[in-house]
Amino acid sequence: MTMAILEQIAEHYQLDHAEWKEENKVISTNLGDKQVRFWAEEQLLNWHIEWRDEVALGMNVATDRMLRTANQNPWIASGTTYITLHDHVTTTVPCAGYEENWGQLIGGLLQTGIKLHDKYKEIAVKNDYSFKKCLERLRKYKEEGASFESVKKCLLEADKRQKRALELTETFRGIPLPLLDRLDGRKGKEIFNLFFYEGGTARPELGYRSLRIFLIKWLNNSSPYSLKKLLTCINDHFSLETEHGFLLLAEILAPIELYECLDRLQESELSEMMTILRNFEQDWERNRVLLHHYTDWLDEKRRKVAL
Repeated sequence: MTMAILEQIAEHYQLDHAEWKEENKVISTNLGDKQVRFWAEEQLLNWHIEWRDEVALGMNVATDRMLRTANQNPWIASGTTYITLHDHVTTTVPCAGYEENWGQLIGGLLQTGIKLHDKYKEIAVKNDYSFKKCLERLRKYKEEGASFESVKKCLLEADKRQKRALELTETFRGIPLPLLDRLDGRKGKEIFNLFFYEGGTARPELGYRSLRIFLIKWLNNSSPYSLKKLLTCINDHFSLETEHGFLLLAEILAPIELYECLDRLQESELSEMMTILRNFEQDWERNRVLLHHYTDWLDEKRRKVAL
């Protein structure tokens, strides 16, 4: 089967040489190493083709676009499966020092995610969150005799954050949210001095959750200066000084760490609970730090406009 796939790829992409370097993942060819991906859903494949092509247009960043066959098709069919071929790049780059590259990429992803919202929203993953469910779970734990002090002491702040997040989402109701491929700092790479981003294969996520997680990790691995520089670079390509910046703020405000902690506790063994609670305390603090620096950055932008 794998040899038949190789032969099919070599024929359609007119390769003189092709052999598996990593079976069903990477092939070695006369044109360099190429990544092979398999897709079962045509609509999902179309989303991944389209966002990669859109983001790469007119920007000084490259994406792992679907390479075209001799007939200029972005995929080949093998039975009910679609196969795509991509450049395989292994040289990774850090976050700090590459703020302009990442900012351009993320700005392009956000622009494209809003542009393609209506076309692909039916296949998107919607990140649901309910503060009411958090409180219900806490009451349940209390009835069972469990007391999680680190969680309880965050409730007042969580309530305030949730109310402010709801105010913002209500104010900007009707503004389309972007569809995003899950951002991953490990997928930023470089080829011939060009910034290269390797996309994923999952369903698009609706909203700013992926960006929030990315910014938390960025700040944890760099510095407040680097974070603010990144936000400024994103802003150069996709304005965060509009309603979209406030919808990102609403996402950062929502106390999702609390919901995720209680969700994990519900499914955990007693021996795992302490680790989950320690991780929650770290996540809670990291998000507080991100919230502080993001609101500070927004305030700085507003002050400059006022001047």
